[in-house]
Amino acid sequence: TPEYNEQLLRENIEANKVIFLCIQIQCASTWGLIPKIISSLAKLNLEVIDNRSWHPRGVDSTLMTEIFVQDDYFLEEDELEKGTFVEDRIAAVNDKMVQAIRQPGATVKVTRWYPGVLQAIEPKSDVSNSYLASGKNANMSVKDLLAREASHNLESKRNLQVAATKEKTLSEIKEEMGIPEEKPIASPTGAP
Repeated sequence: TPEYNEQLLRENIEANKVIFLCIQIQCASTWGLIPKIISSLAKLNLEVIDNRSWHPRGVDSTLMTEIFVQDDYFLEEDELEKGTFVEDRIAAVNDKMVQAIRQPGATVKVTRWYPGVLQAIEPKSDVSNSYLASGKNANMSVKDLLAREASHNLESKRNLQVAATKEKTLSEIKEEMGIPEEKPIASPTGAP
């Protein structure tokens, strides 16, 4: 049932058997890149919570891709061994993304993501009941709260990066590239 799955997810998060990762990729845009990335994530049994791809303004700009995922890898691991394997798992995800992209100049960064909504489900937290029961959060599942937080983070980062790049006119781009500006051809009638 959905209620049972929700309770199981909460228990596994509290026991640190489910972790969350943020994967950031900077590379050239190529055909089929996103399907390759998603396929690689599926092979690693990572559940995508949300993702965005964008590029700043300009010619030959770098493609930015950021993905938030849920990793259930540690559900099968022994409790004592789990702590030593988090870094190994992050390295394995990083390596798989580098292999999927196959671009020498690409940058891949995989880090553990600690969503703020996790504080709301910890039983020790005094904030938990008031956060989950307040306003818009009252009837939302943990998965919905995670998706909302990931979406907010992704949009904020994309908006900041796009806003930080200066919009340029065609003549400014041509000037930077060393292409001489063409003079307008006068009309035969002499009209401007």
